[in-house]
Amino acid sequence: MNSKKGLSVEFESMPKNELSSLLEKFYTEVRQENGQLYKKSTLKDLKHQGFEKIKHYPPLEKVDLVKLHQYFDLNNNVKLQEKVFLDTVL
Repeated sequence: MNSKKGLSVEFESMPKNELSSLLEKFYTEVRQENGQLYKKSTLKDLKHQGFEKIKHYPPLEKVDLVKLHQYFDLNNNVKLQEKVFLDTVL
């Protein structure tokens, strides 16, 4: 079965890397009916509702978070977008 955008919705049989990519795209593109972005708290709620049955990984260590934030260069469009994505999902 495919979604309105032609994407597969057979999540149970989808390879993990493909599902991960699809969810990453979903969380960065999902909008309210009026076209506005969802609040961060709403995205977290959506994520938790959808991931209740999926294996969770341990949280990132503080030292790793520091390394991640050092990586982001806010003057670089790609790294800025990556930072926004990270801030949205954390």
